[in-house]
Amino acid sequence: MFNNLTFLNKKFVIIGLIVLLAILSLVFIIFKPFKQPVVKEDTEITTAKETPVVIALVPSTQEINLNETKSFDLVATFPNGSPSEKIDYFKATIHFSKDFLQIPKDKYIDTSTSGLKRILRVDGPSAGNATGTLLIEIGASVPDESLSTGKPITFAKIFFSGKNRTQNEQEITLDKLSIVNSKSTLLPVVLLSAKYQVK
Repeated sequence: MFNNLTFLNKKFVIIGLIVLLAILSLVFIIFKPFKQPVVKEDTEITTAKETPVVIALVPSTQEINLNETKSFDLVATFPNGSPSEKIDYFKATIHFSKDFLQIPKDKYIDTSTSGLKRILRVDGPSAGNATGTLLIEIGASVPDESLSTGKPITFAKIFFSGKNRTQNEQEITLDKLSIVNSKSTLLPVVLLSAKYQVK
């Protein structure tokens, strides 16, 4: 009788192990497919569409002498851009103090480095000096005309002359900025202003 119990115990142990292995295999099969979408979601977050484009006036700080002309570049940096993504539209408003700066009459805003050949609106000296505001609006004349987001893009070079001396640092700021890629996606942006002093 003791031998029979030992045999039964061994049989139950073997059956228990088989059932346990079957349950573990079933759990592994059920939950394995759910791992891949989670990884995919994480990678999709780090695309140029999701990561804000940094739009900055470069250099960020500059000294300008009275009646001297200097320039600021309007540069877009794409933290997770790619060679296949291009920009089809760009619009920005620039604000400066007309008490201290002016747009020189012989220097217009240069947008040639953007790769966008369709000029919708680029304010000249008359409009800029009257309001202290400049509007730049440019687009692609054909799809995929612009430069790719794999590298920073200089959308404009803006020239300023020192009009009156400043007592302390002043700012040139950006707002109402829109940037659209060739897939008609409006990209999120972070705007960085520039500081200057007229000596």
